[in-house]
Amino acid sequence: MGWKVATKKFGKETKYKLWSTITDRYITKSWMTRKEITCFFFWHRFEQFANTFIEDAMTFPDGYTSKNNDKIITTGLMDEFFKFKSKSIRDNKIMWNKFLDELNNQDIKISIKDNKYQIEN
Repeated sequence: MGWKVATKKFGKETKYKLWSTITDRYITKSWMTRKEITCFFFWHRFEQFANTFIEDAMTFPDGYTSKNNDKIITTGLMDEFFKFKSKSIRDNKIMWNKFLDELNNQDIKISIKDNKYQIEN
């Protein structure tokens, strides 16, 4: 990850913006407090986790090596995942809905809420 931090004083308070060296633009649109940046980090990492969980839930056991014969297992589940991924890249709501569906399929309950976002199934 190529992120840099810009800092700026607002009276006695320091605020921050995150800059991506990959896209050459600010990731955060406004100046944020340390608490707001920390919250941003949480949601950023949580989205990465959600994407990884969806991939695992949709594709297992594809891609794993079989202990029985040392061959890569392929059952066609990757095809369904890649179709889903191509849709969800264009619409983030598709990803979050699939995340909640996969949690429900595994009987996993989750509830996370802050002043901007809420995830609950």
